[in-house]
Amino acid sequence: MANEPKQIAGIAVSEVVGWKEAEDKKHILVGIKDGAGGDFALAVTPDDAIKVVMSLLSAVGQSQNQRGQGTQEMISFQPEWFEIGKVRGSDALALSLYMPDKSALSFRLPKAMAERLLEVLGTALGITSIAPPPGTIQH
Repeated sequence: MANEPKQIAGIAVSEVVGWKEAEDKKHILVGIKDGAGGDFALAVTPDDAIKVVMSLLSAVGQSQNQRGQGTQEMISFQPEWFEIGKVRGSDALALSLYMPDKSALSFRLPKAMAERLLEVLGTALGITSIAPPPGTIQH
């Protein structure tokens, strides 16, 4: 890890209460309860919030890998809906996966990755070709 934190005493989190925008409109407040029942809020900018999330996801993934868990046993998100759109000024696609609580994970997929994903999904689902819906014109 490039910027490994110093040895700091950790606080055991017993519950993540939720989040809201801070009054300064520059920070997101994440409400947390500690193991002793105390409340506190983590105040982060949106950019730093993404870094925190990525660090947490990395830590969970590393922990699961070290325990030898296979893909089937890993903690994973279970989206209930998705949206795909073109990224303006680019050949990339934007993919958003929506969770049951309406939160979303969004990804910017370069065209080559989107094409490969389509190919792999087709193979996994036993689809040999993607044909346009009946009555549509192919360009």
